[in-house]
Formats: sequence, C-alpha cells, structure tokens
Amino acid sequence: MAETFTYADRVKRQWKNDVAVEYSNHREVTIQLTNDNKREDIYRMLKEIKTPLEYIEGIIQKPGNMVNITVDRKNNAIRLAELLRKKPEVKYAIAHGDERIDLTIRWVPIDYPQRHLDETLEEFEIQGPAQLGVDKYGIKDGRRIYKVNKKTMERHQLPSYLYLGKLRCAGHKFKECPKRIQPNTDNTTKQDLPKTPTRALDPDDEKPATPPNQCSL
Repeated sequence: MAETFTYADRVKRQWKNDVAVEYSNHREVTIQLTNDNKREDIYRMLKEIKTPLEYIEGIIQKPGNMVNITVDRKNNAIRLAELLRKKPEVKYAIAHGDERIDLTIRWVPIDYPQRHLDETLEEFEIQGPAQLGVDKYGIKDGRRIYKVNKKTMERHQLPSYLYLGKLRCAGHKFKECPKRIQPNTDNTTKQDLPKTPTRALDPDDEKPATPPNQCSL
C-alpha cells in the first residue's frame, strides 16, 4: 500500500532541518489592511510614519489584504507595529517578536483620569501608559489600550467587567486571552464561546476584526 502524506508532512520534507530550526519570524510584522492596496500604497504608508526603507528587508503581499513586512531587527519590528496600528487603513498590526499583547479596556469615559484607571489595574500587574483609542476620524472612542506581558495575563484571572466607581467597562472576551474558554468536540456550543472584540466604534459590532494578539476588558 502506498504511503500517504498530509500537506504539512510534504512541507516539512521540503525544508532541511537546519533551515527550519534557524528560521524565526521575530523580525516580521503582519498587518491586515482595510482595503486592497497596491505595493506603492504600502511604501507611501511607510513613508508617512517615517520608517526608513533601509530598515525594510522584504514585503510580502497575501490574499485577504494581508501583508508581511520583515525588518532588520526585532526592536524595529515592535516599533513598526506600534506606528502602523495608528493608521486608519490598518485593521491590526502584529510584531511576532513582541512578548506583549494589547489589553483593551472599552467604554471608559473620555475625561476619566488615566491615573485612576492605572491604580485600578495595579492589582493585575497592568501598568501604563495606555494609548487612547480613536476612530478613523481621529475621534476618541472610549478605549484605553495597554501593553501587557503574556505571562502577566496567565497569572491573573481578569474580571468579566471592570468597575470604576459606578462606571462599568466592557467585558473580558477575546479568544486569544490565556483564560479563554477552549472549544471541544463534545459539549461546547456556539453560545459557550466568547465573542471577539472589534477595533470599530461600536464594541457590539456583529462583524468584528480579529487581531491575533489582543485581549479586551
């Protein structure tokens, strides 16, 4: 009987072991754009955020408006992702070498003092400064976005809601969070699974974006 291989098996055979071990995506940034962009549009965007082209080693465009950008070093990849997240044409930007994830707290009143929010989050080892979320028009939308180490998220069970006095902020519900409900093949129903948050104005949007490394409170 002929031996059969999965696609993954065939790919592994095509890679020499030493090459596979040496490969690392820690210098890569993956972004998803809101629209189909030409390569020149990507260069224009990099110019707007003042990223020197000598830092860029490669750009790969993929289906679904996905783009992989490889830069010269890990720290530059992290910085590039932070800058790209601020662009309205970018749904999300992920630096693969970044050991932190975005923790987004929603529905925070626009004028709520940042220092008070920071004090509330100290018990979860979450520290500022937080980035203010804005919509495509540059208007604040009630999000406060923290950078949190993944190990910190694993140590703490975040509450379903965060209360700032009598104010209630949006629930902890992103599928990539370490404490998320894991689906199984037996009893898990669609209702059991957490909803994914959105970068759009309305946190209850029915068709949210799904950035790979964000959590939401």
